[in-house]
Amino acid sequence: MGTVGNPPAVRPGWRLRSTRRKMSFETFERTVPVRPGWKREYYDGRASVRPSWTRVTFELDLVPRAATRVRGIRPPAADDSDELVGAFLDAFRCAPDYADYPMAAFRKRAAEYVRGFFGGVRGAWSPASTVAVRGGQVVAAALVKERSPHPPLLDCLLVRPGFFRRGWANAVATRTASVLAAAGFTTLRSTALLANDPSIGWHTAFGFRELPDLFVAQARWHCAAHERDRLEALGRLTAGERERLTALAEYWWSEVRRLDALPFAARHPAA
Repeated sequence: MGTVGNPPAVRPGWRLRSTRRKMSFETFERTVPVRPGWKREYYDGRASVRPSWTRVTFELDLVPRAATRVRGIRPPAADDSDELVGAFLDAFRCAPDYADYPMAAFRKRAAEYVRGFFGGVRGAWSPASTVAVRGGQVVAAALVKERSPHPPLLDCLLVRPGFFRRGWANAVATRTASVLAAAGFTTLRSTALLANDPSIGWHTAFGFRELPDLFVAQARWHCAAHERDRLEALGRLTAGERERLTALAEYWWSEVRRLDALPFAARHPAA
């Protein structure tokens, strides 16, 4: 999971919500685009756009990285728990992972996550995990689980909204990757919701490679083909958009067919 690179000007208390709005079907078709990772539906005179649970899995080759020493970057400690809960709530209110959670349920989930991280959920927490602290407040974290014989997992990457786009995600992840490499690990896994464009963009920019997944390929193929057909039906499909969306649809359809022919275990990478 992750919330990296989102717009820095997030209003205090603001949370990402799904769209549920009364409108005509004609308005829905004209104004609501098809986006990868989002469920776009129309029923009972209302539009509904909400995140799907389709996840993208990434893998990073671990090699020594040059890390600039930054004051306040260190491994987490058990007494960071309360601060991590607060950072989790602050960071993920802006991400699709917890869109539409009632606030009480969101707080409960944050507390459960931090307890599970320091406990045995999904493996043992790794000393390569990293927090960045400013003024006594955790502002960013890269939390890793070790899961022998599987590769370690970047279980949670978070940055508080007030610290977006200041290099904190790279700083904590660089320290984490360097410590793992020094300990002899060769790869690091991570995941992000397909709906979380900023997190997917950060993973790619940091050096993670996306692992092929049938569900992800199907979602991207459907999005490109449906959006092309929607714009064409509205008379709004330019030649450039036709070319771009057709190329995307053809690429992802070929990937769907390739992955669908593989054994079941090879169609969906394990995080």
